[in-house]
Amino acid sequence: LVFTTQLGITIDLPSLGSIARDLGMSASGAEISVSAYVVGVAAPIPFWGFAADRWGRHATIRAAVALFVACSLLLTVVDQPWLFVALRFVQGVGGGGCAILGRILARDTWEGPELARRFAYLSVSYIVALGGGQFLGALFERHDLWRLEFVLLAAMALAALGMTSGLSLASGRPPQPLRETARVYLGLVRLPSFLAPTLAGGLSYAALLAWQQTSPLLMGELYAADAATVGNVGLLTAAAYLAGSLALGHFVLRAGQARMLEAGSLVIAGAGMAGIALWLAASTPLGAFVGFYCLVSFGQAVMFPGSMSLAIGAAPERGVYATALCSFLHQIVAGFLAACVSLLPHAEWQPTAAAFVFGLAAFALARVRP
Repeated sequence: LVFTTQLGITIDLPSLGSIARDLGMSASGAEISVSAYVVGVAAPIPFWGFAADRWGRHATIRAAVALFVACSLLLTVVDQPWLFVALRFVQGVGGGGCAILGRILARDTWEGPELARRFAYLSVSYIVALGGGQFLGALFERHDLWRLEFVLLAAMALAALGMTSGLSLASGRPPQPLRETARVYLGLVRLPSFLAPTLAGGLSYAALLAWQQTSPLLMGELYAADAATVGNVGLLTAAAYLAGSLALGHFVLRAGQARMLEAGSLVIAGAGMAGIALWLAASTPLGAFVGFYCLVSFGQAVMFPGSMSLAIGAAPERGVYATALCSFLHQIVAGFLAACVSLLPHAEWQPTAAAFVFGLAAFALARVRP
């Protein structure tokens, strides 16, 4: 379920240039379609959390997959730029349901540092999507078949639905008043021990998403990189993310979630600072550009699972709602900030400056203690 949603972000990255050309979009418009998907993933997550609690896990998964598949198939025939962006947003809505249910199933089973470890292992799906998605997207782009990427996404969502059909999952509960649900969400937002790690995780994701959105076009403009090169870079960043996930799984029980959060944010900020320094001194070689991208990917992998487990642990009695709200804020912060970065002039300093600013802000939030 999580893999399907993450694949929706990465698989069309190598094809952004072709999508812009075929639909008559600007480069920024094509990049914003990725942000539209990410914001779509985020926007209804509080509702998906309520739905999972009210109608049960199985019914909510079926609804999310149905919406995701319908939009994926419509994207194969769209020919208007505004409709493409709109459908990517609604596709993200369905993807958000898939992703949050995957995390809720993990939260139903584990807690504390062990939950952080399980979230780190769950990140393997993101790693495969990050590298494999871009690699597959490059293959489709090589044959100018970017529309088939959305057919593959629909097939993956249906496969995920089939895998969950035989599982014994939590059923729904009697309804509670909507104002009570709203009160729970507002109470979580007022908890510094919930909000600080949540926002730190969102900032780390924003740093990585800014690289994902801008790097395919930047590598083409600055280094004349083709789709195959972009796909190979995806494999490298996926390896970096895997290394970060393994580092978290190895050290989190000894160092604690908060220390790992600080360490990951410093890696992201350090990559951004080094990138800015190199840009000011001279033009950035492709190897250095990719290296900074990999460092940001590593730092985000170290931060993300710990930020979510810390936030959920701040209110264990509100587990489903804490999981949903944490995911919502992660996605909405990342999608909004990455969209802002896409509106800046295209230059090699664009993603590195974002990494530096977002990494420092994440470190400040990671220092907040309950």
